[in-house]
Formats: sequence, C-alpha cells, structure tokens
Amino acid sequence: SSAATAVQIMPYYTLRFDRFLASAQLNLAFDNRAKYNFIPYLNIKLSYDADPEGMATAFVALEGEHNPNNLRELSRMNPFLAPDFDKTLSTSYRIGLRFGLEGKMGGIFAYRLSQAFKKIDNAVFFMNYPNEWRGNEAFFSIAYDDISVLETLLEADYQILCNLHAKGNLWYRGYRMD
Repeated sequence: SSAATAVQIMPYYTLRFDRFLASAQLNLAFDNRAKYNFIPYLNIKLSYDADPEGMATAFVALEGEHNPNNLRELSRMNPFLAPDFDKTLSTSYRIGLRFGLEGKMGGIFAYRLSQAFKKIDNAVFFMNYPNEWRGNEAFFSIAYDDISVLETLLEADYQILCNLHAKGNLWYRGYRMD
C-alpha cells in the first residue's frame, strides 16, 4: 500500500503596465515523505513592435513546480508496475529558466519560440524488474533520480476559420543525470 499527503500554498502577485507584465509566485509545498519545498515562479514579459503588422513579445520566466506522485498516476504512465511497489516520492521542478519570443503574424498565425533549462529532483523512471513475468508481460520497478533538462520548443497556432485552429509543437529535449 502507498499513501502520500501533500499541502501546497501558492501566493502570487502580478504587476502590469502598458507593455510590461510581471507575475511572481512562491510555491510552498510539503508532504509526509519529503522536506519542505520552496519553489519560485517569476514570469516577465516585455512587448515591443517587431513590424508594423504584428506584435512580438520577449519573455523570461523562472518556473518551479512540486508534483506529488501517487500510485494511480504512476500506473497510468506504466500499468505494469512490479508487485513490491512500496513508495512514492514527490517530483520537484526546482528551477526552470525559460526565455524566448512570441507573437502573431497577419492576425491568423501565432508562434512561441523558447529555450529552457530545468533542474528536476526525483524524476520518475521505469526499470525492468528482474525475473518477474506475467504471461508475456514484463514488470517494471520505479526509480527516482535528479536530472537536468535543456529544451528548445516551437509552438504554432494557425487560424483556419473563425473558430477553427490548427496547432502544433516541435521540441527537442536533452537530459543529463545529476
């Protein structure tokens, strides 16, 4: 049996001027299996005219998040967990720095290009569980490790008709075990 209790408190503040937006949040999270977590979120956007027909917005964001893992969510990701599953640890996105450019072109095409670096504590991995099979299905055990992620992301939204949009993402993520 596995159980976890988590409490999160997330006070935030937003400041907006003509072409400037800043929002700050502090995620105070704690559970019955880990230490207290103080995770910041800061998002700054500054708009400027890229061309006469559209707007472009440069942005910088400092992000963080605390996700309590539980057996139900882990089973959704991988339904073949080993029978001796006994603990869940919370995954903490300690720090994420994201920056980029977003905007619209011609009123029908929107884009967002960003680069991010993230430090993640207790990322969930599934490993082959030795010598355990059920029919032709293998079991997996859960492992946790700290990782760093470098991500490049391009998001696009094209308006086909008034209420019909086509969206797409193209991304690259590089992972490194810490």
